[in-house]
Amino acid sequence: MHVQAQGVQVRKLLTDNGSPSRSKEFKAMREAFGLKHSRTRPYRPRTNGKAERLIQTTLREWA
Repeated sequence: MHVQAQGVQVRKLLTDNGSPSRSKEFKAMREAFGLKHSRTRPYRPRTNGKAERLIQTTLREWA
């Protein structure tokens, strides 16, 4: 995993409740890496906003 090569230890994923994060392929991938999975609460834009902001910051700072 790319972030591990940078010294970052990933233990948990936070996603929304969309179908991609409920797929069998996604589950197999996260289990292969030993990651726990949390979903944002439905109809809570503040929580989903935190996840989206983290993605933006990550892309801007590391990509």
